[in-house]
Amino acid sequence: MMDQIQSISFIGSGNVATHLALALKKSGFDIREIYSRTFDNAFVLAQKVNGKAVHSIDKLNTDVDLYVISIPDGAIERVMDDFPEVHGIMAHTSGITPMKVLEKTPHFGVFYPLQTFSKKREPDMSSVPFCLEASSGKVLLKLKKVAAKLSDSVFEVNSDQRQYLHLAAVM
Repeated sequence: MMDQIQSISFIGSGNVATHLALALKKSGFDIREIYSRTFDNAFVLAQKVNGKAVHSIDKLNTDVDLYVISIPDGAIERVMDDFPEVHGIMAHTSGITPMKVLEKTPHFGVFYPLQTFSKKREPDMSSVPFCLEASSGKVLLKLKKVAAKLSDSVFEVNSDQRQYLHLAAVM
């Protein structure tokens, strides 16, 4: 595991994945690959971030520093069943999914932006609160460094706290 995150691949190409990928690319990160159930959607996002669209999750490069899983909550566990063994950090962006669904990998966490994203509206990422949780202090520090390049509001929260925050925000 590298000292800092430089390369990122996305699983998902919806609103959250799109805005995060664009913001991370703008902040200097190398967006390597985009996987989506719909290849055309992966291709469109990959073009925007100079990345590569992949047809199958098992074709992802396994030497990327961070894998951001930004898909519907109910699909995260199913995707983990098909995921290849990777060397980087695996993080999901869900507000309600417990971090433990990622335990298949040695380094994992949550990279949850507490914000509703819309394709029609460009968010001011610097004001989006990021709620982070990680499998270790080392992983947490790396995720904090990534989030700090996007936002001034970065918080460490556990799965229970994140679920309450998510529910409160939805209300």
